[in-house]
Amino acid sequence: MTGYLPSWAAEDPSRTDILPERLSTELIDLTHWSPFDGQPISIHNPAYANDDGRAGEAEASLLSGSITCYPYSEDVEERVPSANVRVVDDLWINNLTPDDIVALAVKLRAQADYFENDVAPALQRARSDWESHQHFRVRNHEQSAMS
Repeated sequence: MTGYLPSWAAEDPSRTDILPERLSTELIDLTHWSPFDGQPISIHNPAYANDDGRAGEAEASLLSGSITCYPYSEDVEERVPSANVRVVDDLWINNLTPDDIVALAVKLRAQADYFENDVAPALQRARSDWESHQHFRVRNHEQSAMS
């Protein structure tokens, strides 16, 4: 039995040693996929706990994933290539259409703008405020200790 192998598929799932009675099971499990990269990021996660039980840090890939197609799936929608985006670790957004990917990109751009235009300035103000009050507290603490 032969079928179309898309040029974007990362692997050729062809096998010649399939018993005829296993063919339907093998076809349902057949997957064409092409991975795409995400952004490397350091995450703080209890799953990476140190020996002392405190949450540790690990490198992870943010928003990586794959274009996937199950050409013989029982679910007709899975027979069309879709994107699966791994947010981080085991958190996924699955079965995205091209329109869904565009909508996700719009949300990510809006979130990036929000981080840059609102969160970063608010964080800078909070740090400046904290620093000015920490200096005051240190001075007051030193004066109290001298008394």
